[in-house]
Amino acid sequence: MKLMSSLILVLFVASPALAENNAYVELVEQVISIIEQAQDTCHETAVSTIDMRGCESQAYDSLDSLLNREYQTILANSSNFDHGDLQTNEQLVEDFRASQRAWLAFRQANCKWQSNDAYGGTMQPLLATGCSNRMTKERIIEMVKAYNSGL
Repeated sequence: MKLMSSLILVLFVASPALAENNAYVELVEQVISIIEQAQDTCHETAVSTIDMRGCESQAYDSLDSLLNREYQTILANSSNFDHGDLQTNEQLVEDFRASQRAWLAFRQANCKWQSNDAYGGTMQPLLATGCSNRMTKERIIEMVKAYNSGL
């Protein structure tokens, strides 16, 4: 978790300087890769379903922090959107907020559905969290690329 805090600090410092090019997208992808490597290392030492759930939960916490950080970065820099007028920018921000709320609800419902093969078993939370991790990684990259291209 200490590593994740350090990585997020690097992103916080780097984001304004790199937002104008693809270097920031690549940096975020590298951070996600480091989270995945830590997750894989954790799974190598896991000996039970509970251990595996712990590995998935640690990855989820890191990815969720990164998702929230990127979301806040986009909102904080929304005045930089150049779409002609203030009203258009305000609508873009509202649309972005609405899309994020809808995506969060979709992620929860989708992962619940995808984990139903193991309904009631010890694997269900593991499958649900794994699904959430996969979808969160995809959403982070989607948001960063959209922001990088000016939404």
